[in-house]
Amino acid sequence: MIHQKGTKKRRFLVIARVGDESLHRQWLYPNTFRNFDLYLSYYGSDSGRYKNDCEYYSETKGPRWPVYKEIVEQLGERLREYDAVWFPADDISTDAYNINLMFHIFDQLKLWLAQPALTKDSFKSWNITIQSLDHIVRYTHFVEIMAPLFSPAALQICCPSFDANYSGWGIDFVWPKLLNYPDNKIAMIDATPVRHTRPVGKGNLVQNQSAESADPSRKEQFKSVLEQHQISFQSQYPNGIKAISGIKFCLS
Repeated sequence: MIHQKGTKKRRFLVIARVGDESLHRQWLYPNTFRNFDLYLSYYGSDSGRYKNDCEYYSETKGPRWPVYKEIVEQLGERLREYDAVWFPADDISTDAYNINLMFHIFDQLKLWLAQPALTKDSFKSWNITIQSLDHIVRYTHFVEIMAPLFSPAALQICCPSFDANYSGWGIDFVWPKLLNYPDNKIAMIDATPVRHTRPVGKGNLVQNQSAESADPSRKEQFKSVLEQHQISFQSQYPNGIKAISGIKFCLS
């Protein structure tokens, strides 16, 4: 069940699956100036733990991306009130100023799918996600499941893939294909880097998954999703994942 506090007042929405060590309270500071509402989906055992931290609140066990699909479906028409939706992992360190600017850049450039770049001291999977100090954004054909940001239209198209497997591995390669690999619509937002604070695959939600859910392995789930959607990693990204263009800062 979704518990909603008050009415929607802001243009953007952040939805996060959170555990007992969640960093989401950093995202709310300074609370006065944030341009986004917050939906917290708590997967821990301390009922009501974060109910007063957000505009929307629910509690449920289960994997991150299939639960996100359920949340999007439950919100239904309420999502149409927002101009963009961000899905950060709960081990992302940032603040309200940075999130505000991220949403502003996404909106001004009319992006469909994006993510904030990662600071150089972040735990990472892909080099492309590390911040480029020379750019505001870098246009790509890839964003990672760690902290993707969707336009309403892109979310509607991509949401059916959220439960393609238990781990979510590989669905981030599916999204650009579902959007027909548009140029200048998918991006790394370098101007608003965030820090990923835990080793990849070591987050609390991953650790809480049962042995049954971990079989097949995440690598096998990754391979299966790409095969299902007829995506060849080597042919699509023969030299690894890389940016195709970008908007640079004016350096004077």
